[in-house]
Amino acid sequence: MSSSASAAEKTSNPAGIIAALAGVGLGFYVGVMLLIPLAGTVVGFFIVKYAASRNTKPFGGALAVQFGHWIWMTVGALLVPSGVLMIAPDVLIAAASLVWLFLWPGLVPVVLVTLYQAISLMLNALQLRSFEFGAEAHKAIATHMFLRILIIAYLIEGYRVFRKVRNDIHALS
Repeated sequence: MSSSASAAEKTSNPAGIIAALAGVGLGFYVGVMLLIPLAGTVVGFFIVKYAASRNTKPFGGALAVQFGHWIWMTVGALLVPSGVLMIAPDVLIAAASLVWLFLWPGLVPVVLVTLYQAISLMLNALQLRSFEFGAEAHKAIATHMFLRILIIAYLIEGYRVFRKVRNDIHALS
């Protein structure tokens, strides 16, 4: 495959285009609420780029978005101390899953983190119905849901790449 074909393949990723459009749409709805997780995600991408092992890099998107989500939840817990007990389990599970996936990437952490995100997504969907469209709580839950969907998609894609790289390495040996 030529380098121009490879470059064209990378720029025409339909999932990335859909995620970007969804992100823009969500940004119009939630406004500044997306800034903290977005900033955290950018920091997460730099951490992965400069500190991750070769095995961890395929999970860069999932790790970066989960890092941004974790930063946002942590800031929320610090700013609203009355809700810290409600959000503490999420913050702790997210932190533990970040460390686990970063240090020991593989099928087991991918499955468990995906399961955690999927269950949380379902709980968020139930919560979303409790708030009126446009209310701050509705916007917050919608943001949580968007981030969880992104994390799940990046975990699945990351594992696909992770397996391909490992298979290619084994084929060479």
